[in-house]
Amino acid sequence: ESSSKWSLTFLKKYLRRKLQEEGHTFKMNEDLFSGCHDVIIKTLISAEPTIVKEMNKVGARQKCCFEVYGFDIMFDKDMKPWVLEVNCLPSLSSSSVFDK
Repeated sequence: ESSSKWSLTFLKKYLRRKLQEEGHTFKMNEDLFSGCHDVIIKTLISAEPTIVKEMNKVGARQKCCFEVYGFDIMFDKDMKPWVLEVNCLPSLSSSSVFDK
């Protein structure tokens, strides 16, 4: 728990335990992660014009390129997800096993 990077499996186990301790009754995948999925999709839709503009700059090479985004999401006391920031250049260094 003291590490700065966790696997998704560890995160789910940690959240399940913490939420049960606090009396939350919703389902992890159906409620918590679907909420994350929802705010990520809405964020990408809001940035779609900018993303399309940048993709159009590469012309015919569009089908052979991609961009990776890193989302920082926070949950409030009711476990509602909020996007804190989106990184267009997330760290992909191999400083830990999870990076690799």
